[in-house]
Amino acid sequence: MLELFKKHNRVPSDLVMNEVLNCIKQSNRPDQALDLVKLAANFSLQSTSQLAGRVQKEFPLSEEQRIAVDDMVAMSSNSDE
Repeated sequence: MLELFKKHNRVPSDLVMNEVLNCIKQSNRPDQALDLVKLAANFSLQSTSQLAGRVQKEFPLSEEQRIAVDDMVAMSSNSDE
């Protein structure tokens, strides 16, 4: 589903992103949660850091995954400037 937003160049709302993250959490898929944060960062959504924080708190991430989330947030905040 996330790829459809990207494919059709549509920007999902914060509500949609949070609902998708809730579904991802129910299925316990940290890899999909990382993809969601990446998508938010690519769209430069203001909710990127909030989503990243949730992912880091609510999913068991490896050190490599935590670094990737931090990098995505940094990339997103740099594009806001």
